[in-house]
Amino acid sequence: MNSGKLRQRIKVQSRTSEKDDLGQVNSSWTTLVTVWASYKSHKAVEEEQASRTKEKQLCTFRVRFRESLAYSNTDLRIEWKSNIYRVVGSLPVNDGRDCWLDLQCEL
Repeated sequence: MNSGKLRQRIKVQSRTSEKDDLGQVNSSWTTLVTVWASYKSHKAVEEEQASRTKEKQLCTFRVRFRESLAYSNTDLRIEWKSNIYRVVGSLPVNDGRDCWLDLQCEL
């Protein structure tokens, strides 16, 4: 893949939790890194939940390989164009010349 195809600026965020003064756990999202990526839309999937049909859009963001993202065991999400995508998997890709990371997401 040509690095010139990395035209989308995305923020990769992770969930952080901390206790407040009352001992309650508060969760928030922290930006780990802002990187250039390519975007590829896949298909929309419908699933039944509690007798309601819900549609999910599946997509992949390809970024330059980062070990911190490839082997992360925390909840990750991507913020792009005012949308939030949940990262459901990461797949290292080596095309013989460069190393990439495909972040598989759902909207």
